[in-house]
Amino acid sequence: MEISNPLQIEPIDSHFSYNIPQVEFVMIHATIDRLIELYQSNKIIITPTQIRTLRNIRRKPTYLTISHKSSLVSILNVIILRNRGKRKGDLYNAMAFKSQAIIPKRKKSPR
Repeated sequence: MEISNPLQIEPIDSHFSYNIPQVEFVMIHATIDRLIELYQSNKIIITPTQIRTLRNIRRKPTYLTISHKSSLVSILNVIILRNRGKRKGDLYNAMAFKSQAIIPKRKKSPR
Protein backbone atom coordinates (compact mmCIF):
# COMPACT_ATOMS: atom_id res chain seq x y z
CA MET A 1 0.00 0.00 0.00
CA GLU A 2 1.47 3.33 -1.07
CA ILE A 3 1.08 6.41 1.11
CA SER A 4 0.15 9.45 -0.92
CA ASN A 5 1.25 12.94 -0.07
CA PRO A 6 -1.87 15.12 -0.41
CA LEU A 7 0.00 18.40 0.08
CA GLN A 8 2.75 17.48 -2.38
CA ILE A 9 5.42 18.72 0.04
CA GLU A 10 8.91 18.14 -1.24
CA PRO A 11 11.71 17.13 1.12
CA ILE A 12 13.76 19.99 2.57
CA ASP A 13 16.91 18.74 0.87
CA SER A 14 15.48 19.41 -2.59
CA HIS A 15 15.24 23.16 -1.84
CA PHE A 16 18.65 23.47 -0.20
CA SER A 17 21.31 25.24 -2.23
CA TYR A 18 25.00 25.50 -1.49
CA ASN A 19 25.06 28.91 -3.15
CA ILE A 20 24.40 32.06 -1.17
CA PRO A 21 21.59 34.50 -2.11
CA GLN A 22 22.26 37.23 -4.69
CA VAL A 23 22.02 40.03 -2.10
CA GLU A 24 24.80 38.49 -0.01
CA PHE A 25 26.82 37.94 -3.19
CA VAL A 26 26.70 41.66 -4.00
CA MET A 27 27.52 42.69 -0.42
CA ILE A 28 30.49 40.31 -0.24
CA HIS A 29 31.90 41.60 -3.53
CA ALA A 30 31.50 45.22 -2.39
CA THR A 31 33.18 44.44 0.94
CA ILE A 32 36.10 42.72 -0.75
CA ASP A 33 36.53 45.62 -3.19
CA ARG A 34 36.60 48.10 -0.31
CA LEU A 35 39.06 46.01 1.73
CA ILE A 36 41.44 45.69 -1.23
CA GLU A 37 41.18 49.44 -1.87
CA LEU A 38 42.01 50.21 1.78
CA TYR A 39 44.89 47.72 1.72
CA GLN A 40 46.37 49.33 -1.40
CA SER A 41 46.17 52.78 0.19
CA ASN A 42 47.90 51.45 3.37
CA LYS A 43 44.95 52.23 5.63
CA ILE A 44 44.60 48.66 6.93
CA ILE A 45 46.94 45.72 7.38
CA ILE A 46 46.15 42.46 5.55
CA THR A 47 48.56 39.57 5.03
CA PRO A 48 49.43 38.50 1.46
CA THR A 49 47.71 35.14 1.99
CA GLN A 50 44.49 36.87 3.02
CA ILE A 51 44.69 39.21 0.02
CA ARG A 52 45.12 36.20 -2.26
CA THR A 53 42.07 34.50 -0.72
CA LEU A 54 39.99 37.68 -1.01
CA ARG A 55 40.95 38.08 -4.68
CA ASN A 56 40.14 34.42 -5.38
CA ILE A 57 36.69 34.87 -3.83
CA ARG A 58 36.21 38.11 -5.77
CA ARG A 59 36.97 36.39 -9.09
CA LYS A 60 33.91 34.15 -8.77
CA PRO A 61 31.66 35.83 -11.36
CA THR A 62 28.30 34.14 -10.85
CA TYR A 63 28.01 32.38 -7.52
CA LEU A 64 29.56 32.00 -4.09
CA THR A 65 29.19 29.01 -1.83
CA ILE A 66 28.66 28.90 1.91
CA SER A 67 32.30 27.83 2.14
CA HIS A 68 33.43 31.06 0.44
CA LYS A 69 31.27 33.07 2.84
CA SER A 70 32.75 31.27 5.87
CA SER A 71 36.25 31.91 4.59
CA LEU A 72 35.49 35.62 4.14
CA VAL A 73 33.99 35.91 7.63
CA SER A 74 37.07 34.34 9.23
CA ILE A 75 39.35 36.70 7.28
CA LEU A 76 37.19 39.68 8.33
CA ASN A 77 37.48 38.65 11.98
CA VAL A 78 41.27 38.61 11.73
CA ILE A 79 41.35 41.94 9.88
CA ILE A 80 39.12 43.56 12.51
CA LEU A 81 41.26 42.23 15.37
CA ARG A 82 44.50 43.27 13.70
CA ASN A 83 43.34 46.77 12.74
CA ARG A 84 41.62 47.89 15.91
CA GLY A 85 43.30 50.33 18.19
CA LYS A 86 45.16 53.57 17.69
CA ARG A 87 47.94 52.25 15.47
CA LYS A 88 46.01 52.46 12.19
CA GLY A 89 42.80 54.16 13.33
CA ASP A 90 39.29 52.89 13.66
CA LEU A 91 38.34 50.22 11.10
CA TYR A 92 34.76 51.49 10.94
CA ASN A 93 35.97 54.93 9.88
CA ALA A 94 38.30 53.36 7.34
CA MET A 95 35.54 51.20 5.83
CA ALA A 96 32.95 54.00 5.72
CA PHE A 97 33.13 56.59 3.00
CA LYS A 98 33.90 60.16 4.03
CA SER A 99 30.24 61.19 4.13
CA GLN A 100 29.39 58.32 6.52
CA ALA A 101 32.50 58.31 8.67
CA ILE A 102 32.45 59.68 12.18
CA ILE A 103 35.22 62.22 12.07
CA PRO A 104 36.45 63.34 15.50
CA LYS A 105 36.55 67.09 16.05
CA ARG A 106 39.99 68.61 16.31
CA LYS A 107 40.80 70.64 19.36
CA LYS A 108 41.90 74.16 18.64
CA SER A 109 45.35 74.96 19.85
CA PRO A 110 45.65 77.92 22.24
CA ARG A 111 47.24 81.02 20.74
